[in-house]
Amino acid sequence: MEERREDRLPDGMPAGPVPVPGGSAPRGLTPEQMQAQLSAIRALDPEISELKDIMTGEAGEKFRQYVNRGLDFVDAYTLAARDRLRSLRDRRTEASVRASLAGKDHLSATATRGEGGVSVPKAELEMIRLLNPGVSDAEIRRYYAADRQRMEKR
Repeated sequence: MEERREDRLPDGMPAGPVPVPGGSAPRGLTPEQMQAQLSAIRALDPEISELKDIMTGEAGEKFRQYVNRGLDFVDAYTLAARDRLRSLRDRRTEASVRASLAGKDHLSATATRGEGGVSVPKAELEMIRLLNPGVSDAEIRRYYAADRQRMEKR
């Protein structure tokens, strides 16, 4: 009898209950259930792409012990890799905070750089350039700052 393609796991293992690698007690997981649990683990730790990644990692032995005690893959990985997951969560939080702060930079007033402490509005700048084509930006800023001081004194 020829096996259908959909009855096989991607790596060629036959479908049906999947034993825990290296474990003594078989686990009655269908391939779909196993993939669903691995997807949930990937959401916690994107570096995990398959069960082999967990088993060869530093949490592999603890993971195996927890699964053999009856925990599902997600709970077993969460307990076995607690420190790694906490570190990943902290890094994500830190990156999120940095991105959030950087995302608001465009709302802060721009600092004046170079000469002068006054920003000339674009409309004023264009009008002055139109009336005085040979005037430099520094001269325009000085004139605008002096004009503002005169207006404030009135």
